[in-house]
Parts: sequence; C-alpha cells; structure tokens
Amino acid sequence: MIRLLTPLLALLASACAVYRPPVFQGHLIEQSQFEQLRPGMSKRQVELILGAPVGASPFHPDRWDYLASAQTGRGEPQVRNLTLFFERGQLVRIEGDRFDVDNKALLASVRHFGNLPKEKDKDRRRRRE
Repeated sequence: MIRLLTPLLALLASACAVYRPPVFQGHLIEQSQFEQLRPGMSKRQVELILGAPVGASPFHPDRWDYLASAQTGRGEPQVRNLTLFFERGQLVRIEGDRFDVDNKALLASVRHFGNLPKEKDKDRRRRRE
C-alpha cells in the first residue's frame, strides 16, 4: 500500500508546484517610441527610435516588421506585429499593433525572474554627475 501511495503523492505534489513565469519576446515598443514615428522619416531615423527590425526581408526591403509575443502561465501566446512601409527610403505607412504594456511594471517582473541585470549602481552614477 505504501509503495502505491508514495509515487502517487509525489506526482500530485509536483503537479501543484509548477509555476511558469511570463515570457515576453521580440520588440516591446513603448508608447513614447511609437509617438515619435512620423511619415517622411528615413530608415535610419526609424532604426534609431525602434531598433533594427526583426523581420527585414531581402525580397521586401521597403517593409519592416517588428514582432513581439507574450505568454503568461499556460495560456496561448499572444503575438503582435507592427509593420512599417517605406517608399524611396522614407516612412509612408504604419500598420498593425503592439502590446499596450506598462514597461516599468514589465521590466520589474522580468528582473524578478533574473532575465535582466539589476540596476544597483544607477543611483550611484547619478550622484557623481
């Protein structure tokens, strides 16, 4: 009887203790970055604001895709795609969507799980300046 209950109890205990931290991947574009985009901007200006695109295709050089995905717990991942279109090197159109997240709260939760370095010396640097 004990031989039967021990594996069963171990299985039940392990199933209850599994925690899955939220996983965010790709470009998480802040509202302030998004608001800086204007038609007529060069590719270099856009790249300075948003960073290099994830989906730059050699077959469609005038289309840049910024992809992001988020998965919390065991749910299905959510995917967002922000697409920028250029003509003659100038931004002409923006399509798609992005995650509307509070990046400060997101960064705090990601740091909690050890994915990002802690900013322990940030206050010291400010005092020196």
